Amino acid sequence: MLNIWNRLAIRSRLYIALALLLSATLIIALSIQTHLYQTSRLQDVFARELPAQLDALGNDIALRIEPGITGSSMLVNSTYLQNWVRAGAPVSEHGAITAYLSAMHERLGADNLFITPHINGQTYFYLYDQGELIVREVLTDSGDDWYFNFVGSGQTYELNLNTDEFTGDSLFIFVNYSSQVRSGQNPLIVGGVGMNMDQLTSMLQDYRIGETGRVMLANRQGEIEVRSATGILPSLSALPDAQDILAAERRFEVREITIGGEELLIGSLWLPSIQRFIVAEIERREIMAPIRQLLHISLIVGAVLLLVCTAVLWPVVHNLSQPIVQLQRQVRHITANLDLGERVQLRDKAELGDLADHINSLIDRIAGAISEVNVTAENTSAASTQLTGYATDVSHSAQEQQSSLESVSASMEEITGQVREVADLAHNVSDHSEQGRAQLQQATDHLEASVQKITALETSLQKNEQDLARLKTTTDNIVQVIDVIRGISEQTNLLALNAAIEAARAGEHGRGFAVVADEVRTLSSRTHDSTNDIQAMILQLTGAVDEVYARMQESARHGEDGLSSVVETQSLLSKMASGLASIFDLNRQIASGTQEQSTAVSEISHHMTLLNDHGRRTRDLCEQTDTATRNINKEVEKLRANVGVFQGI
Repeated sequence: MLNIWNRLAIRSRLYIALALLLSATLIIALSIQTHLYQTSRLQDVFARELPAQLDALGNDIALRIEPGITGSSMLVNSTYLQNWVRAGAPVSEHGAITAYLSAMHERLGADNLFITPHINGQTYFYLYDQGELIVREVLTDSGDDWYFNFVGSGQTYELNLNTDEFTGDSLFIFVNYSSQVRSGQNPLIVGGVGMNMDQLTSMLQDYRIGETGRVMLANRQGEIEVRSATGILPSLSALPDAQDILAAERRFEVREITIGGEELLIGSLWLPSIQRFIVAEIERREIMAPIRQLLHISLIVGAVLLLVCTAVLWPVVHNLSQPIVQLQRQVRHITANLDLGERVQLRDKAELGDLADHINSLIDRIAGAISEVNVTAENTSAASTQLTGYATDVSHSAQEQQSSLESVSASMEEITGQVREVADLAHNVSDHSEQGRAQLQQATDHLEASVQKITALETSLQKNEQDLARLKTTTDNIVQVIDVIRGISEQTNLLALNAAIEAARAGEHGRGFAVVADEVRTLSSRTHDSTNDIQAMILQLTGAVDEVYARMQESARHGEDGLSSVVETQSLLSKMASGLASIFDLNRQIASGTQEQSTAVSEISHHMTLLNDHGRRTRDLCEQTDTATRNINKEVEKLRANVGVFQGI
């Protein structure tokens, strides 16, 4: 939709916009007018018309009923009737009472009269109807609740709409009036008149407010007592706030309500004189009918005005848009011919005239700019031709430089290979030197370990020599002890022999001692033999110890000689290790230097390769520059051709 709108001519868009604006203004004005008239109409109905009609109707009804109320007051307050009741209402005076009621009937114009006197605690109902006096007792269970309810209410009078056996199918209104004189707790007489309300009913049923407005009568409880045959409202209880209206008995109230899909305006007026609500029921659409009719007329008039305005609007819009169309045509002509010498000319001196002046200024600036572009294109063409020659020369120089760089790069690659081989050899020599250093260090470590072991062996031999010396001393001591033991055993043997001799001398008494002496001699002999054996072994041990001691001393001497040789060898090996370490350090430095030289040569070779690549790129860029300058020449020629299209420069 927006695309379609944007494609319309400015004249059409302006016309449509103004037409829509007029239509919207007309619709809004009609809506506001209708709303205001509707509000005013409802306020007029609510505040003036409906209350006035209900008040007039209420006054009419009150005038019809007021004589009955006045007559009822006269009847119950009649001195004659009160005296008759005080006298006990003797039956003998029924004829006089009938004549009195007949006279009152004629005087008041009522349809019937009734009195309900309270006589000696009993209540009787007297009805005068059509020249006949009907008498019965008032009982609580005989349908006489009206009496007890009225007496219990304490009101002076009340009105009852009713039908019973006395009234037939006709609607009667009975005025129940209480006398001022009382008999105990009850009024002395309750009486009143009964009036046929058929005429009132017909009047209410036929009464119309407007065409469809209807009126009804409702009691205090909101129940409809008299209604039109076409009435819709079931009771006043259906109204919003119905309880407040019924309880307060407000003078006039209006409510809007919807019943059965029908919108109704309900007005209620309380009539104190008849103690009833007079209710008006009006269909809302009837009140709104004139407004709708006025709205239809307004719509027709508005449509006609809209057609006239739109018809007048077209030439106005055409006249307003004519300068825009002229501006469009002139700009289109300048654009089609590319004639920058022409200018836009308009008679309009307002915004469009100012726009035309700005367009002319723009054309002047464009013409000046294109002239400058033309001059610049010519200068650019000359400079581009010169640049093309320079680019060709630079391209040839770049090619020669690239050839030289490629030769140098090849030489550097050969040098790099040779340096790399030397570095590898130096690295191998360094590796072997490191291996020799490691082996020399290992030999030194082994020799050091040998020195330590020989030293330990010498120490051990010296300790063993000392131990053997102590062992020899000990064996000598043992030999001495054995000599002592041998002497002791010899003496013991002599003592045992002497003891045996003494036992033999003692005879029988020394026999036991002789046995002991014999055992001691045997033990001494065995000890002597054992001592000889031990001495022989000790002598053998002493000989062996002496031999071992001599050999141990010889081994110690050889160990000292070997230790001296090993220490001297260690000293010579240390000196040789120091010299070899210097050689190894020189080999490592040579390997490191050759490695650094190889790295430097590699970097030089790498930079030469990069320089070769840059030279190649430079050559390519020179070729591209040559091509670009040739293309610039072509584009400049095209630009000059395009600028030449413009006229008036």
